[in-house]
Amino acid sequence: KLAELMSTGRPVRYEKEYIRKDGARISVELLVHLGTDQMGKPIYYSFATDLTDRKRAEDEIRLFNQDLERRVQERTAELEREIEERKQIERALLASKAKYKALYEGSSDGIFLLDDSGTILDGNEASLQMYGYSLEEIRGAKVRDLIDPEDLRENPFRFQEIVAGKILRIDRRVRKKDGSYLTVAVSSRRVGENLIQALYRDITERERMQSLLQDRADELTRVNEELARSNQALEQFAHVASHDLQEPLRNVAGALQMFEGRHKGKLDGES
Repeated sequence: KLAELMSTGRPVRYEKEYIRKDGARISVELLVHLGTDQMGKPIYYSFATDLTDRKRAEDEIRLFNQDLERRVQERTAELEREIEERKQIERALLASKAKYKALYEGSSDGIFLLDDSGTILDGNEASLQMYGYSLEEIRGAKVRDLIDPEDLRENPFRFQEIVAGKILRIDRRVRKKDGSYLTVAVSSRRVGENLIQALYRDITERERMQSLLQDRADELTRVNEELARSNQALEQFAHVASHDLQEPLRNVAGALQMFEGRHKGKLDGES
């Protein structure tokens, strides 16, 4: 720096570190000027500025910036992990929704989605075919209105139990759009906030077969009872017939004995 000062004659500024009397190190900024004395010899004079506080502040700022940069890097890494986790969750949700939609639309059982008041919000294709309505016709209807009134009198509506979180399974007789009736097995449960899923399986044919089997069982019981009565009558007839046949035989045996007594010794072997 002094060489630069000598060659250019312009003041130079630089920093140096000095040791104080107490041993402490201090940073000083020097501003050195070049002049001459009365004899024309060069004279150096300088202005010193204590940089200790500024250096301390700069060190604190540097450390703060380093800590801030570390925190930014850590938070950036956390955000990247959170974003990746969110993406994974979103992908899982999309896959779950796609799977549910496939099961919902492809189910052979009828499915209605209802709100907590029992109003139909949506129905899959199987439910629409089962009841004979279009989605526009069935949407907004009360599911209670589709149940046979006589069935409701025998089995009161228990929708509030489902709203409270209970899974309810029951057989119902329901009315189709054309006025005909069918029997369905219903399984209802809450699946979300103000959302209830009701699954319907048509068991009309099963009920018909059960009724037919019951009729056959009743007929078989009737036939068995008639056979039992017939067997009893036959036993009584056999008893009477046996008694009636024994009396003539006893008469014949008595006559033979009398005949033998009268003619004993008078008959030869051939007689």
